[in-house]
Amino acid sequence: MKKKIFFLSLAAVFLLTAVSLGSTESNSSKPEEPWGAGRECIQCHKSATPAVYGQWLTGKHYGSYVGCYECHGAEKSDGDAFKHNGKLISVIVSPKDCSKCHENEVNRFSQSGHSTAAGLLMTNELGIFFGDYVTGDRKFKRPGFPRGVSAAGVNGCWKCHGYKVNVNESGKIDPATWPNKGIGRINPDGSKGNCGACHSAHGFSSAQARQPESCSGCHTGSSSHYIFAIYKESRHGINYYTNKDKMNLDSPGWVPGATYFAAPTCATCHMSATMDMPVTHNVSLRKSPEKQEFINEKMGKVCSACHYGNFVINFKLQYKGEIDFYNRKWITPGTALYCKALEVLRAMEGKKFRSLTHPIDYIWLDFSGSASQARLAAAMMGQFYVDQSNIALAEIWFSEFVPALKEIIQMGKQSQYPEAQKYAIELEKLLKETLSKPTYGPGWPRTDLSGCQ
Repeated sequence: MKKKIFFLSLAAVFLLTAVSLGSTESNSSKPEEPWGAGRECIQCHKSATPAVYGQWLTGKHYGSYVGCYECHGAEKSDGDAFKHNGKLISVIVSPKDCSKCHENEVNRFSQSGHSTAAGLLMTNELGIFFGDYVTGDRKFKRPGFPRGVSAAGVNGCWKCHGYKVNVNESGKIDPATWPNKGIGRINPDGSKGNCGACHSAHGFSSAQARQPESCSGCHTGSSSHYIFAIYKESRHGINYYTNKDKMNLDSPGWVPGATYFAAPTCATCHMSATMDMPVTHNVSLRKSPEKQEFINEKMGKVCSACHYGNFVINFKLQYKGEIDFYNRKWITPGTALYCKALEVLRAMEGKKFRSLTHPIDYIWLDFSGSASQARLAAAMMGQFYVDQSNIALAEIWFSEFVPALKEIIQMGKQSQYPEAQKYAIELEKLLKETLSKPTYGPGWPRTDLSGCQ
């Protein structure tokens, strides 16, 4: 009997802790009608935009007496403000608007890598060149872009990273920059970010943001974005999809080991509360500033919510071993070879040289993407993608990268430019030195593994 009382008391403590550490949610009472300036908006939008009205009606804002105008009400200083049925409103609800009620969440978000996603896209010269010229062209002309912008960038890169929303001289938002749900969007009021990227309007569901699919819209595909596929294959992902109905995703306080036990999601590890850490909207907080590292002290605490003692310590050692391996065998020597190859090409092409216009550029992009995927897969316990990525690294290296380097060496040595000849000889020497190491084949006990005589 004493044991039963003890466990019941312990469960009560866990639940109270979960509520105190979890994100604060609105009460679930449903008023018949919101009051204030938004009442007229509701009456019209019931019929004008019934789907939007329905989303809002089932969301937490409705239960908290938050209507249209509370979010869409604008100030004269807002660049996208306009008069609508006697009220000054803005179509875009920015983090600045959300901060009126969710100040802590917005402050933490502003410190994250998500908030700077658009700025990175707009200032990275290689990214601009890739989006505007290599994969697109600047033929999509709109008032804010009279000389044109890339439709490929507008419909692709910008939709994840976000972009600066331009307001034209007419006072209307430039159609090239809106709609845009990118998470790092730069809004007309100067704020950075888009809460709706994870908490879709107009329901703003916490349960939706906690599901891994909410992250998959951007963190999927190829290279370093292939995170969602890795998660699905991992033990964590398998456990989640097997036990999704046990995840308690709607819980006001959502804490592993207290309100759910089945599996972690992206939000669990990168954002959500644990028994000894509060919820955060800074997704960068639990990642090491070192790009090659993944598990810092805070992330280790998340792991410890489900895994005990040496499990976490040993896992970190295993992960570090994978990082050291692919840096030693692939990335460090590969980068040196690729950079030397570019020196040969620059010397040959002079002013005509352009980045990302040579076969070796795309071989290297594919190669470095596989390396990044191996790192992420090791961090997320996705063993299938660790294996596949390491196999892909070897395949690309021997069947594409090395042959491309040999071709550049030959071209450089035959070039009319002395500098190109010089760099080609240096590249040839570096390649021979690299491939002479036992890790690339020489020194193996058997030289013919094909079975052929």
